[in-house]
Amino acid sequence: LAQPLPGPPAEAYAELQVARHWALLGLTAAQAQTLIPIVQQVIINTNALSDLDTQFDVQTAGLAATVVRAELNNDAAAVAYQRGTLAQAWADHQAARAVYLAAREQAELLAWGSLTLAQQALVEGADQARARRAGEAQTHARRVQVVAAAARELTWVREATDAEYLTGRLARAQHLAHSMWPGTDPGWVAGIANRLGVYFDGLRRMSTESYTAAEPGLEAQISAILVPAPPQTARVWLTQEDWLDLLRHPRSSILLADLARALAAGATP
Repeated sequence: LAQPLPGPPAEAYAELQVARHWALLGLTAAQAQTLIPIVQQVIINTNALSDLDTQFDVQTAGLAATVVRAELNNDAAAVAYQRGTLAQAWADHQAARAVYLAAREQAELLAWGSLTLAQQALVEGADQARARRAGEAQTHARRVQVVAAAARELTWVREATDAEYLTGRLARAQHLAHSMWPGTDPGWVAGIANRLGVYFDGLRRMSTESYTAAEPGLEAQISAILVPAPPQTARVWLTQEDWLDLLRHPRSSILLADLARALAAGATP
């Protein structure tokens, strides 16, 4: 997916890329066409919420400063008036947010229903493969564990500052160590989280236009994640929260598809 194939024009290759991304998510062309506008609604309402919060911060910064000045001047009437104005602005802001939140929730539920069907089909296919070859069971479980970790990591990579990202990544690694692999060395899980962080940091540095250009060493870094699995290889499901975190990212399907391609390139035990 990273390098254009010789022959087809750029437009046809772009369409082929999109089709492959959806296929990696387990969606047929018809399912993808149904899901695309739903995901767009999730993104639109998420962006609208962000813009609304920014607008509120800008509008109320002056009011907050006025309250402080009035308190310093012991002007009780001015303090009461400005606090009332702030309270009304907050109420209006919350009412506006509720509209966008409701719209986003409705779109998320629709998208979750479509992805649940696709995920179930993938799990059933993996179960059949495990029945044929016992060795594939361990590989599949390891893939699911890594993708589940990636989904959780993506929450922190999306908008966090460097400090928040490092703190959050450690917290997520500790959570994974406890919930996904009970009794497993936490350092092993933290190591996976750190390597995933390197991978997503690389993706974050890429612009939309140059996204398909392979970054040096990127595939080698993600391939290194496929270390020997711990003794506990119980199936780990992608939860509804994991999928919704991915859906909120403007390029969620591309990120997950690229991760799946890189894992598949080095998945042979």
